Amino acid sequence: MKKFGIFSQLLVLMFLVGVASAVPQPLIDLNAENLPEGQLLNGWVNEGPVECVFLPADRPEVEGVDPNAVVEQVAGRKAVTFTDGAWLQSDITTPDALTGSNPWSVLVWAYAPSTTGEDCLFQWADRGGSVNAATAHFNFGTRVFTNFFNDLFYTSPPPLNQWVHLAMTYDGTNVRVYVNGIADTVAALALNIAQGHYMRIARAMPDMWGTHPFPGSIASIQVYDTALSQQEIQELGGVFEAGSIGPAGLRVVEGQTVNIELQIYTNPLTGQGPQEDLEVTLSVIGTWSDVVLGDAEVGQPYTVVVPAADYALPVSIPVTAYDDDVFQPAHTVMIQAVVTAGDPDYVGKILTPASGLGIRVIDDVPLECPPPQLIGGAYVDNFDCAADYLSFGTEGSLWSGLLDNGENTIEATANMSAANALRLSSSNSYWSGNDTTGPFLYVEVTGDFEIETYIADCPEVYFNDGGLMIRLADTAAGGDGEDNIQLCYFPLYDVGNILRWNNNGARTETDQTFDGWDAAPYLKLVRRGANFYAYNSFDGVNWLASFPSASPENPLVREDMNVPTLQVGLYHATFSTAEGYIDYGYFALKKARGVVTGELFLNEGDSGTVQLQLFAEENIPAPTTDMQLTLRAIPAAGADPNSDPNAILIGDTPGALPYTLVVPAAEYDQPLDIPITAAMDSLDVTDHLLTIEAQIASSDPNWNELLIIPESRVTVFETPGLFLDTIDEVFVLEGGYEGIFTVRLKVPPQAPVTVSITEQDPAGQVTVWPQELAFDQTNWKIPQGVTVTAIDDDLLETDPHATTLLLTASDGGIDYDDLEPLTVSVTIYENNCGAWGYFWADINQDCRVDIVDLSLVVEEWLTCSRPHDPDCIDYR
Repeated sequence: MKKFGIFSQLLVLMFLVGVASAVPQPLIDLNAENLPEGQLLNGWVNEGPVECVFLPADRPEVEGVDPNAVVEQVAGRKAVTFTDGAWLQSDITTPDALTGSNPWSVLVWAYAPSTTGEDCLFQWADRGGSVNAATAHFNFGTRVFTNFFNDLFYTSPPPLNQWVHLAMTYDGTNVRVYVNGIADTVAALALNIAQGHYMRIARAMPDMWGTHPFPGSIASIQVYDTALSQQEIQELGGVFEAGSIGPAGLRVVEGQTVNIELQIYTNPLTGQGPQEDLEVTLSVIGTWSDVVLGDAEVGQPYTVVVPAADYALPVSIPVTAYDDDVFQPAHTVMIQAVVTAGDPDYVGKILTPASGLGIRVIDDVPLECPPPQLIGGAYVDNFDCAADYLSFGTEGSLWSGLLDNGENTIEATANMSAANALRLSSSNSYWSGNDTTGPFLYVEVTGDFEIETYIADCPEVYFNDGGLMIRLADTAAGGDGEDNIQLCYFPLYDVGNILRWNNNGARTETDQTFDGWDAAPYLKLVRRGANFYAYNSFDGVNWLASFPSASPENPLVREDMNVPTLQVGLYHATFSTAEGYIDYGYFALKKARGVVTGELFLNEGDSGTVQLQLFAEENIPAPTTDMQLTLRAIPAAGADPNSDPNAILIGDTPGALPYTLVVPAAEYDQPLDIPITAAMDSLDVTDHLLTIEAQIASSDPNWNELLIIPESRVTVFETPGLFLDTIDEVFVLEGGYEGIFTVRLKVPPQAPVTVSITEQDPAGQVTVWPQELAFDQTNWKIPQGVTVTAIDDDLLETDPHATTLLLTASDGGIDYDDLEPLTVSVTIYENNCGAWGYFWADINQDCRVDIVDLSLVVEEWLTCSRPHDPDCIDYR
């Protein structure tokens, strides 16, 4: 018996040693329990196998010294507190096993009274670097991992003012984040962490866009050179997910009740549920408390008992929104559940979500807001009246609707969660390709317009994104898939502003400013027919054109979106399961309320007119007072940089000076002719291409500073050249109609000019008459006609096909000899049978199905080609 007992003990010992050897050992093992209380003067000695100590450190770029960390008791734990910017740095560089693409795990017990969103807990590679030698620091806040090229964010940021166990692992492929042993975030990242840098606690160095000090306390840090499993993290931290309350996304109107469910989970450390009955206390946390939990009083805690024998059964708890007589904006009440008595393994555990379950409470009587007024010619919503568009819709407001395809919108409120701002909030929301599951607050606009907004707030949430959007409501009208244009505010990853568009669901991003958090917060989108323009501004006054894809010189052309009415407005997306928001300070919409039209081709001294037409807008009364109209010439889109507004006179004003006149209120809807005269000067640097810009000033706010579209084009000829009226293309039909275009000279010649007209390759397609034109100082301005006739041949050609005419001017070597020849494209429509193919029943292919085709079918009736059958024919 004694020998057997000894042998059994040896087996047990061997088993325990085997188990112990299987538990990973940390390279860095820091535990505040082993430190004396008081100032940490001699550093924090690593108890792991790597010999090192983390010593008090000072920033070299800051005068003086940084304070020392303090060892003290914090909420029941001994910890190192890093107040006033204290931090520690290792006396050796990071072990190579934690760099490159090697696996690792970092575990921290942390307590934070506040956060800036990116507060460094542990750093093991310097800030900055490159893709092949990147930074690495593990943070408290919203940004969990800073890598500069592969930053990662918490899905549910850790709570403040309580101890929380945080863990992050990397297995060479995926980074995983755990909060109190609960899986929070996972992302596939290809990391290559820099070598040869010091490790730091509570600050990230060097100072590149900040050093992100941690203002709280740390009880322990363990760093492993392997990727720990969730079970290992739970065992090492003594943490596990004790249970949850849900579901998320509940909404309740005052006076009504919703039910939440409380669910207790098995303890994965023991493989068992609670061994004693549990008392779980539900409390209201945060700003709002106007709900009744169970049968408690308004805003008071409510305790439920979960029997140990039936712990796996969910417990339903009613939550009633208190109905008062005071209007309150829509708001979120946060409910937290904590195990307060029972099984010691469960006591003190906060049920998921640790930061509280949010229930949206909506007043049963919405507040009426006045419709937005016209300010400076724009409909402006300053979001200064409380409105809940998600709960009560958009009727009576500027807005036509709220798009919420994915039902992922958490909030669409004005002057509620943020003063004088619209908050669009969502999670699991996307505006990418055909995935349109984010909120979009829009107004339907017909014709040309300008829209602008101001980004008042954008939290640092994973892929948080918002801005202006123009959208084709009927996606089928533009092809298969989503069609939109977005001007984005996306400061994460140092991107800044982006121009993004989807065409048939295909997403394109360009015009990134790479300003990061210094990106322009003012955004503007402009429509002119099929042309769209984007602008950014830092002050809302001086606008910078988006470059290169939507600038005045190079508009974003979307013929598929050139329909009368488009949806325009504000959107939000997080492109992840994270919950985020954008606060908008205002939204302004200018609709086109007038247009200046007309096309003039002038020589010096010539005159003509363009026309102004103002539009009557639905629900806007006629003007009550006369309006002052100011007109000025500006270079037109695509003009030569030397185009000079002084080249024309508007009305009776000298060149380049504005022309001002009064439009009587009674005649506002009548077309107004505007006289234009080409100025006499001696400059012939370039031809001038100009347009007429119009501005309205009126004491009637409905008719002040209207958006008037400058569509007129005034060309002043100053240089020798040929002028054609065909826009370089004519159309003809073989054996049918002819094409005619006219030619004149742009300026008077010094000597007679001959214009020869020849056909380029392929030749022999058309004839022209006449083949030569003659101009001199008496007829240079008179258009001469050229007739183009298609040669009616018997050759079957593609319908249509084309040829090109070449126009060459000569005047004996003076001013017209040096011109490049002009080309005129000629489109030829084919008239020969077969150009449109043949119908299957057209047996004789004469482009007509008739009795002849039927007789040919009869002749071949019962003819067969089945292999090896009698009387069948082999046609091979």
